[in-house]
Amino acid sequence: MARGKILIYTTAYLPLIGGAEVAVLEITNRLSDWEFEIITARINRQLPKEERVGNILVRRIGFGLSLDKFILAILGGRIGANYHRQNNYSLIWGIMASFGGLAAADCRRRTNLPFLLTLQEGDNLEIVDHKMSYWLTGFNRIFKTADKIQAISNFLADWAKTKTIDKDIVVIPNGVSIEKFNQVKPEKIFTAGLTIITTSRLVFKNGVDTLIEAIASVPAVNLLIVGDGPDRKKLEKSISQKNLNDRTIILGQVSPDRIPGLLKGADIFCRPSRTEGLGNSFLEAMACGLPTVGTPVGGIVDFLKDGQTGFLVPPDDPIALARKIKYLIDKSKTDEIKEIADRGRQLINEKYGWQLIASRMGEIFSSLV
Repeated sequence: MARGKILIYTTAYLPLIGGAEVAVLEITNRLSDWEFEIITARINRQLPKEERVGNILVRRIGFGLSLDKFILAILGGRIGANYHRQNNYSLIWGIMASFGGLAAADCRRRTNLPFLLTLQEGDNLEIVDHKMSYWLTGFNRIFKTADKIQAISNFLADWAKTKTIDKDIVVIPNGVSIEKFNQVKPEKIFTAGLTIITTSRLVFKNGVDTLIEAIASVPAVNLLIVGDGPDRKKLEKSISQKNLNDRTIILGQVSPDRIPGLLKGADIFCRPSRTEGLGNSFLEAMACGLPTVGTPVGGIVDFLKDGQTGFLVPPDDPIALARKIKYLIDKSKTDEIKEIADRGRQLINEKYGWQLIASRMGEIFSSLV
């Protein structure tokens, strides 16, 4: 018998993929003693209005257009309250202080159910604040009506503290499917030379432009860019202008199941982010034992300690990044770098496995219900 039924609100859900969507899937699949339903925006006309994904019944509202997120924010709370009369939910779980969070707060107001808010924001928080300023009353209500706030990093927990002064805020990060990374075989894209890999949405915040500029001054290494996004054409133009076409590949979007093999087939992971809520891609690279290079922004500093579990460089500094890459490919530093990478992998194994994360989330659900 299920311990309770949880209604999840999120602006988007699988197959529309991001760190938040992966986290919800991984956690719910491991908590089989709970029942889960999602109300989300449809956004894409190809997506069914209702289907089961993993351990969740997903209900999508709207017309299959980008404006569906506004419909979710305005009507989602009322729709959830109506379903509550039929299904007797135990808890509302809102993912991110965005359109889904607005709907969750409204459902909380209508039903008085316990409300858990999870913060997964990865964008620049000043931009998030600006976007949501048009919904200022509702945006503030997301934080003020939550009974508990779970943030995936200390960075986001500190942000939550600027929105509310009397809430219980706990940090529980996203995780890694450790068993998947232990079992997979390497997939090599380049047949010769060392490979720097980044797994990133091709957007400004992830700093792929900085990485390309750095690689231009590091000869004889390859760059594999896994991901897609609105900046792709601009990045392709930069690659061509810097004469990097023979040693740089933008692989585009790939299945999440393929990521572990691509990481294991590379030699160094690098993402010079300008902002980061946590950085799932870093956790995955560290789980593979890759030397991992990031920037000291957002939630990255929770797990990536320079010279201890990985390597840090300033954001927007291709010269410093190139210098760090040259250091990492120096054969005289091999043992030292391997030791640091091994400590990074040990940290992930001990503290960032999805089973542990799911258990901690289950404890929160139980405490609220």
